[in-house]
Amino acid sequence: MTGREAIEQYMDQYGFFTCELVADAYGLKRSVINGASHKMRQNGEIALDRRVWRTHFYVPVHQDDDDRAVSRTGTNTVFEECRRNWQGYYIHKIFGSARA
Repeated sequence: MTGREAIEQYMDQYGFFTCELVADAYGLKRSVINGASHKMRQNGEIALDRRVWRTHFYVPVHQDDDDRAVSRTGTNTVFEECRRNWQGYYIHKIFGSARA
């Protein structure tokens, strides 16, 4: 089974997918699903519905969804991740505040 076939079957059943869910459901590698979803997104077959942390939720594209914009609201997760890593944050504060 290819990544595209797994994605299409999963979307037929649930109406949306994430790469992790499809990989777990069909026993494929996440890299295979990621590659297939990237190609399908470039071809306009699927669209990004929402992002939660590092998980992307994709939905099939319908002709009447062209006006719908993707919601990109939320916090800057990369910055928050760096803040939780206080050693890296501390180094950033020291060298980031230094003037040349």
